[in-house]
Amino acid sequence: SLRKTRRDIIDIINTNVVEPDKCKFITLTYKGEMRDTKVFNDDINLFVKNFNYRYKTNKNIKVCVPQLRGTYHAHIIFIFDTIAPYIPYQEISNLWGKGSIDVSKIDKNVDDLGVYLSSQFCDIPMEDMDKYNIPYEIKDVKIVDEIDGKKLDKPRYFVKNGIANLIPPGFRILRPSRGLKKVSNIERKKYHEYKKSVGYIAPTFKSVLRLTLEDKKQSWSNIIVKEFYNLKRLSLTRGPS
Repeated sequence: SLRKTRRDIIDIINTNVVEPDKCKFITLTYKGEMRDTKVFNDDINLFVKNFNYRYKTNKNIKVCVPQLRGTYHAHIIFIFDTIAPYIPYQEISNLWGKGSIDVSKIDKNVDDLGVYLSSQFCDIPMEDMDKYNIPYEIKDVKIVDEIDGKKLDKPRYFVKNGIANLIPPGFRILRPSRGLKKVSNIERKKYHEYKKSVGYIAPTFKSVLRLTLEDKKQSWSNIIVKEFYNLKRLSLTRGPS
């Protein structure tokens, strides 16, 4: 499911992208339409192979999603063992050669990088959903009044996980390379025990899922709340122990 994929994206990014200076975040887009998944996969794999060979790295996290117009594109985080080298824009563009590229700086000040980046892949502006006549439910709309730490003049509306309506069956969104650090197992505790650990700081991300089951014999409902906290920020707030 997209929920599990998003959780996996968050975990693998937060586990492996710990030093932004050692990373390059590149987005690859086609000039025309690309709806053939086999050709798309071959193109992305060839680009990564050539990039790794030329710039001496072999670790990356690929997140592949369709654009609203239906064409596939890829977000790739390349992870280097040392400070990432300066690479001229035109070099990367020539290496791709099938459309446009975007090289983005990974912000060191983002509280939860995995949550931040996964939202870029999965959440869609509501006006774009309307423009392309993509169905969604009002309960999935979230209001954003700040982007990249900057207050917006007026709030924007995003559809959470709106990209799910465009993904064909069997299409792999998350494609991590070999050699990445494994996500550590989560220690199971009761909710109040975790809350005692984090205190009163606000979560960096929160989601609420309401489940309801009704039939002639019984009715049942439950609410699942997920909260994410930045332990680095928590340590800075509390100071050295």
